[in-house]
Order: sequence, then structure tokens, then C-alpha cells
Amino acid sequence: MKRLLFALVIGAPACFNPAYHDPMCGPGGACPSGYTCVDQTCRMMPSSDDDAMNPDDDSMMSMVDAGSCLGEGVWGLCIGAAPPTADVVLTGIMDTATSTLCEPTARMAPGQPDACVVIGGTITLNGGLTPRGPRPLVLYATTTITIPVAASIDAAGHRAAQGTPGPGAPSASCAAFAATPGSSATGAGGGGGASFMTKGGDGGVGGNAAVHGAAAAADTVSPTLLRAGCTGQKGGAGTVANGGGDGGYGGGAVFLLAGTSITIDGVINVSGGGGFPGTAVGGGGGGGGGGMISLAAPSITGSGRLLANGGGGSGGGGSTPGGAGNDPGTVSITIPATGGQGGTGNMCGQISDGGSGFAGTTEATAGANAASLQSCGGGGGGGGGGYIRANIAPPMIASSPAISVDI
Repeated sequence: MKRLLFALVIGAPACFNPAYHDPMCGPGGACPSGYTCVDQTCRMMPSSDDDAMNPDDDSMMSMVDAGSCLGEGVWGLCIGAAPPTADVVLTGIMDTATSTLCEPTARMAPGQPDACVVIGGTITLNGGLTPRGPRPLVLYATTTITIPVAASIDAAGHRAAQGTPGPGAPSASCAAFAATPGSSATGAGGGGGASFMTKGGDGGVGGNAAVHGAAAAADTVSPTLLRAGCTGQKGGAGTVANGGGDGGYGGGAVFLLAGTSITIDGVINVSGGGGFPGTAVGGGGGGGGGGMISLAAPSITGSGRLLANGGGGSGGGGSTPGGAGNDPGTVSITIPATGGQGGTGNMCGQISDGGSGFAGTTEATAGANAASLQSCGGGGGGGGGGYIRANIAPPMIASSPAISVDI
């Protein structure tokens, strides 16, 4: 049986020795984080204090069998079932809220978000997979995950066609912007770019000194929870109520977990999207911020690309709209996404351009200030970068930002 677009290919059981953690308790009752050894079996404990296990009451019945587990510590995951043997092939658009491939018994470590977990003996991408929806995407294979040269996981935020956020974006952990752009009928302030592991660019000042938006500070501690990126800040309103450009969408969150190996020769993209343009002297929208990629396997190889870059801010409006911010590219991944040009008319002269997003080691830049004493909106700031982690360093995979190695 084979279906493309959430395709599930089921064949005869493969002949391999799955590299998954035994659900039986280890020496001294050792179990994955969040599980407790009961009768020599690792079991998940209820999260509510009111339902905490008491050996003398019936709450013992509410515990969930840990099943097959992979990963370590906060980056461990138990699927609550026997190890899968089916081969799973993924392609097309996937809704992380409603897809039938999301395994309902899967449980990440305590504190990790609710996620759509796709499980298989092997997981292979056939062309492009585009996950969308409110939950992050997790791929769990007892043996191998393979992303071939022509395949990709597009979990980025996008501006085109009114835009879409990446899966799980915006994160509930997104910090508040440091300042709100001022609205003004004589030129509003630009919105700040979204921040995550690097700071987004501030917005530009409006033509008649309208206050610019300001990005939040970058996170100073590496995340221990799977999370998506953040939405850029909306520009200040000009002569119409919604003249400020909307902020770009944040990139999503993707976690790949395999018992034997992960091979990436294609692309995983969780970048933020470009900001939307300001109109009628409104401020430009800030660029969306990059999300998060997490990889965990005994072997991670390939010559593919991983990116969690920031989107470009949009240009501020004049008597004509500013230009939209650009989404990051997926080929030259260390080249920043550029901001849109400022609008024309009102003697603006396309001055209030949007800032560029984060890429490589280049920080996001601020939106340009509008022409002094002219009715023009300030440019939106570029979006900041996200986070990419792995339990081991993959030597040939290109990454922006650089991969952080931790267990």
C-alpha cells in the first residue's frame, strides 16, 4: 500500500536489529528522563501533581507504558508502543494538527511541547515535505531517516501569497518587543525584526520623527525545549489604520530522531519570512525570525544544508507602498535575505528600506530611517537567527547558524 502526500509505505518487516532503547529498566532502575521504573518497566508518570503516583492507590493504573525510546535527557522520546517496522515515505503538505500520521501515544520528555510525531522503521522523503500547523514536527525512526539530494523539509515562514508560519510558530516563548513603533499620518515608525538566538534589527524612525519599533534582546541560554521562531513586529500606522506592514512569519520547529542514522543530502529550512510592506506612509514590517532544528542519532551524515535564518524587513510606505522583505534563500545559505525598498512619492526617494535578516555570522540589520521631515514610514528591521543542535557534529553538512553540539 502506498500513498503520496502523507504517504505511508508498508512492506514486509525489515531484517535489522533496531537501535532503540529497551523499555525495560536499566541498571539501578534507570529510565529515560520523565519515566519511572515500575516492575522492571519504564513508565511515564502523570504530569499533574494531583495525579502523582501513590503505590497504595489506583493512580498506578493511569501510568503510560514507555514503549520504545530514543534519545537522551530532554531530547529523548518514547512512542508508547512496540518499535515500528513499517517504512514511511513523506511528501507534500502536512498539517501537524490533523495528519493521521501523527502518533497519539508518543511522548517527549516533560516540559517539551505537544508535537506531531511521525514514526516508522525507516523514514524517507520523496521530494518536498511542507509541514504546517500549530505543532512542531518530529520524525522518529527506529533505524534510518533519509533526506535525498532533491528532497527537503520546508518548515520555514513564508511571505508569498499572504504568507504562512512554520509548524509551531510563533513560539509561546517569544519575548515582547522592546519598543512599539509610533503611528503618524506624517510617517510612522518601522517594526522591529523578530529575535531568538540572535537579535532582530530595530525598525527605522518615521519621516517626522515617529518612534521606531525595537527588537527584543537575543536569548542568552541555549534552549532545552523544542520551539519555533517568532513573528516580526508590525509597523506603525500611517494615514490609514492598517497602513503599517505586518511582520514576517517565524520559522518552525523540526526534530529528527533515529536509532541508527540520519542522512541529509537535501535541505531542512526553518527560516523566518520577509516582512510585509507598509502603505500610506505606514512603517515597514519586521522580518520573521528563524526557528529550530534538532537532530539526534548515533550517526549523522550527508552533504546537505540546514538553515534557520531571518527574513528581510519590508520598506516603509510613501505615497506608494514600500517593497516586501525577502525570504532567505536555500542555496547560498550564508547570504542574508535583503529588505524591501522604501516607497516612493512625498519626496521619500526610496530611502526607508527594510533591514536584512540574519545569515551565517551576519547579524540582522535595522530598517532605514525615513527622509527627515518627509511623509514616509521607517523601514522594518531584519529577522534574527534561530537555533540548530545535534548530539554529534555532522562534518559535511552546511548550516546557518552553526550547529551546536550537545547531548
